[in-house]
Amino acid sequence: MAQIPVVAPNRKTVELLTKEPVDHEIIAETWERNVYKVAPTWGMRVMDVGAHKGYFSIFCAVQGAIVTAYEPHPTTFPELTANIALNSMEYMVVPNKVAIWSDSAVLRLHQNPGNPGGSNVHREGCECVGACKDLPLVDVPAVSFASALGTREWDIVKLDCEGAEYEFLLKTPDESLSLIRYLTMEVHDWSGVEAYRRMVKKLSRIFHIEGEGKNGKLFYYLHATRRT
Repeated sequence: MAQIPVVAPNRKTVELLTKEPVDHEIIAETWERNVYKVAPTWGMRVMDVGAHKGYFSIFCAVQGAIVTAYEPHPTTFPELTANIALNSMEYMVVPNKVAIWSDSAVLRLHQNPGNPGGSNVHREGCECVGACKDLPLVDVPAVSFASALGTREWDIVKLDCEGAEYEFLLKTPDESLSLIRYLTMEVHDWSGVEAYRRMVKKLSRIFHIEGEGKNGKLFYYLHATRRT
């Protein structure tokens, strides 16, 4: 793995481990372009769902936030913990080797050979293509989004979970979602337009929603600020 320095908005420098070529683009999304539009400050509570190798988690932690990170992939999780250890952030970032879902379950992941962070939940009738066909499905444990949120407020919740967001956002009670002050996410279109519209309609009851379109989609990155 390679090790590269990056500088946070507060001018603090950290080192990040990279392995796949796509890692550099993922780092740039947060550290250069701030696609999630976050401004973490000291003492904020942040949840990172789909933490991948910890690039977003460390971006928040180096600015003083306390981060709870969820990453289920068996090969990516050790790289997440390695990045945490490399920057001595064990007291700022708490990693969890579980997925987030609508309830407690064991999920099956398709593995993405070029980008483990792009691995997604297996759906009946889904057929693997390309190099994905040569990799086995991986069973991973999952906990409900509601249980992960608990009963205390979260300042920032970031989601990048390859389409699983529809399953758990649509089934999480409003009272649990209302614990989130700012929800920011990458939206995936694999569940279809109807699921997308239902998700946005539900979130609009609680949040003021803004987004950036891409490839003809209404939102690619969705940013939701709680109304009250």
